[in-house]
Amino acid sequence: MIYRLNMYDSGGDGWQSAVYELQNSSSLAESNEGVVIMSGTLDSGSEGFDWLCLADGCYELTVGGGSADSEIGFEFLDEVRILNYVVLSLES
Repeated sequence: MIYRLNMYDSGGDGWQSAVYELQNSSSLAESNEGVVIMSGTLDSGSEGFDWLCLADGCYELTVGGGSADSEIGFEFLDEVRILNYVVLSLES
């Protein structure tokens, strides 16, 4: 299924070295457990998006590591623009 990750920055200057990482977390028996499926950032501006094509399963989204993580926001939407919930960890 295809998803859209909308990325926002309230300061209008991008995520300032912060990144998102999407990891496979389907089950402990999975050989790809914890493998980073995709990563990215909002390089500049106040908003942007990435398309994510994901197989059925469970994933963990981690966001952070920049100098202004408090400015970061995002939405994770499916192809019909329904908000999907994810396990989120903001790193500083």
